[in-house]
Amino acid sequence: MYRRPHTSLRTGNTRSASFMYDIGVRQGCPASPILFNLYINDLFDGLSRIAMQPGMQSIPSLLFVDDAVILAEPAYELKRSLKKINDWCRR
Repeated sequence: MYRRPHTSLRTGNTRSASFMYDIGVRQGCPASPILFNLYINDLFDGLSRIAMQPGMQSIPSLLFVDDAVILAEPAYELKRSLKKINDWCRR
């Protein structure tokens, strides 16, 4: 399924030559959201959590397919969360 994946870039009416890539998930592939979620399953463990409104369950982030929003307050908690994410990415 992911053997020698290729892609190209388009800007306006110009399209680049096809090139191989070795990280990420295929755009538009039905398996991409599942593979992404399996890969990042433990990414948000231990991050600070906030409630969007009083009485709501607190959460550390919002995820949709391969996009993420990190939630934190005050600002130093966001900095701490970003450092944890950076450390996770480097392992």
